[in-house]
Amino acid sequence: TIGQLVQISYSPSVPVRSYGMVSGLWGAGSSECPPQLRPELEKFIWQKMPNATPGEIKNFIESTDTAIVEIIGEIPALSMIGDRFDIQIIPLTKTQTTSLRGGHLFTSELKEMSRMQTFSQFAKTIGNAEGQIFTSIDPATKQERYYIFNGGITSLKSPITLTLKQSSFRASNAIRNRINERFGSSTANAISSTDIQITIPSQYRHRRQDFLAMVQLLYLSEDETLRTQRIDSLCEQLTDPAKSAESELALEAIGRPCLSRLATLLDEQNDPLVRFHAARCMLNIGDYRGIS
Repeated sequence: TIGQLVQISYSPSVPVRSYGMVSGLWGAGSSECPPQLRPELEKFIWQKMPNATPGEIKNFIESTDTAIVEIIGEIPALSMIGDRFDIQIIPLTKTQTTSLRGGHLFTSELKEMSRMQTFSQFAKTIGNAEGQIFTSIDPATKQERYYIFNGGITSLKSPITLTLKQSSFRASNAIRNRINERFGSSTANAISSTDIQITIPSQYRHRRQDFLAMVQLLYLSEDETLRTQRIDSLCEQLTDPAKSAESELALEAIGRPCLSRLATLLDEQNDPLVRFHAARCMLNIGDYRGIS
């Protein structure tokens, strides 16, 4: 299998940070704004509302119905552009803000936390944050905590790389061809004799770990006789609870050639667990005979 020849790697989760403005606080906010942040905030507001006057922007920032806040979150590993994630909103210390309850965070640009330790906005933007604030009470301190569920939107794509344990242009190209043959022509790209970059197809957006498992379970070469033997062996392993999940993924990796064999497992006389794995596998391949 491909998994026996390569090691898979991808970027870990990325902590992010930003500063932004919350509105709708009905006097619970603060007119204070850190001097280092004010020019960047004014510039950002002008970009969003080019017709606003300097006086309008000044009044908006200094209103007690608004507050400057810190935004923190973490873009998950295996991220794809457009993924959403939760963020936490923290009122700036040493300001007069008493509560963010009921507030709304305006669109703010998220930066990698390790590159943004101050108010500097020169770090690369890798996401945005906005949304309605949810308030909870910390049971230990009795203080309010503020969050926006799915309030972060990533513009960062996490690279996935298969690295050959032994360098070989021939093997690198063969792995690329095998993956593209099964999952589509733009899925894999051999960039060197050791590295193959992977792009997760859109249909596996919500099954990313399953997709990577299937890639590793693909056989690099096969003929019809060997494939038939593997299908029979994997179908038999569906009866073993310890092997059924991996066997199902291996069958899905093979794809449509295993449908006729899987269909024989839908018989009501078979074990319910076997029928379930067979039906789900068929559905994931695109055959709807297993719905009932």
